[in-house]
Amino acid sequence: SRRGRIGLRRRGFESVVVIMGKKANKKGAEPSNGTPKAPATPEAASAAAPTSWLETLDLDPEKKAFEEKKDKERLKKAEEAQKLQLWTNQRREQKEKDWQKDQRGKAKVEKKWDKEVEQHRARAMAEGVLEAVDYGDGCWYVNVGKDTWKEIGQQYLCTLCDKQLNDSTLGAHIDSQAHKNKVAWELDGSSVAPAPAPKPKAAPATAAAAAWAAASSAPWAQDGQCTLCTKGLDGIHEQTETHLKRVAAWEEQQERRATGFAAPKEPYLAYMPSDEKDPNSERWCKCLLCNKWCQDETSHTGSLANSQGSKEHLKNLRNYGPESAWWQLNVAAVRNKWHPVARAQPKAAPQVAPPRPAGPPPAGGEGAGAPA
Repeated sequence: SRRGRIGLRRRGFESVVVIMGKKANKKGAEPSNGTPKAPATPEAASAAAPTSWLETLDLDPEKKAFEEKKDKERLKKAEEAQKLQLWTNQRREQKEKDWQKDQRGKAKVEKKWDKEVEQHRARAMAEGVLEAVDYGDGCWYVNVGKDTWKEIGQQYLCTLCDKQLNDSTLGAHIDSQAHKNKVAWELDGSSVAPAPAPKPKAAPATAAAAAWAAASSAPWAQDGQCTLCTKGLDGIHEQTETHLKRVAAWEEQQERRATGFAAPKEPYLAYMPSDEKDPNSERWCKCLLCNKWCQDETSHTGSLANSQGSKEHLKNLRNYGPESAWWQLNVAAVRNKWHPVARAQPKAAPQVAPPRPAGPPPAGGEGAGAPA
């Protein structure tokens, strides 16, 4: 205090308070006559009391800093737990919405399915199909007439075709041509159900008409279909770029087939069947040196003296020449198989004429006659 210091002295179990102050005659100082001060009011005591537990640690800054750090960690964990709970709630709500959407879709599909089944059932009942009854014993019974019940394994029985059906197969059965024929025979009196009339083809326009007329008589056209592209002839397909390329390739193939597939100029090329299992399939040019089909005119060409072609082709030209055993086995032998070389016929030995006599025989001798 301003008046002095307070000291504590211990004497056994007693504590003595000694007030050590300055002179009492100092101006403004209260007399120190040993009389006790009046007790403080409750309001003052409450104002001086600490309001939180951390305030009691003001005298220990290290401990206070440690406790503040723990409080921050607890607050951070609480915020993370709150975020996780919020995310979990949102995820649960989204799953619930997805499930409800899926249920609505399934209900819509089931409603459509039930409507189709009702339509098929109504039509089937008019076309000789009977609906069976389930008596709870796991079997279906159908009344075939005159109180005669027949046990079947499914829900419906077609009396015309003698087939057992269910909701899944009922529509496909009544739409089948065999069932329609029997319905027409039994109910309408005709032998077969009339087939739907084909739609008339629209008259092609000028250029399309010319292309359609030319393609209809082409050798690759059959029954109004393009056998090269497996599409119908309509005057438009015949003018497409894809079709024209295939026609050009087909004509080139036919021309080579007519000439017997002359051997290519390069000794490592050969025209081989595109399908190894079918020798009569289309024959394409193949590089035996690289074991690849020729897709262009530059990748598989040239020689050691005239370096051309792809990198792999040039590498094979350098490593496997005509004098190597690999060439003879994989190139020469395969090429000779598809382009046999005509063997040279041995020349016939010249016929030697008999020697002529040196001169006419003597007259009157055995060899007399006309001079040779």
